[in-house]
Amino acid sequence: MENDNNEMNEIKDKKNKKLNKENKGTKNKKKIIMEAIQKIVALIILIAMVAASAGYLISYIVNL
Repeated sequence: MENDNNEMNEIKDKKNKKLNKENKGTKNKKKIIMEAIQKIVALIILIAMVAASAGYLISYIVNL
């Protein structure tokens, strides 16, 4: 009985490893595009924050 379970588990492990190898390098296009959009938006927000702080600093220096 235990041997049968062990054999079944080994077969399942082999199938899972095979599936993992097949799926390892593939991401669907939607996910890649979403990640790219998120990174672009984060970059735009970062640039806007730097520009705002630079503008604040310049206005502070001018008012001195």
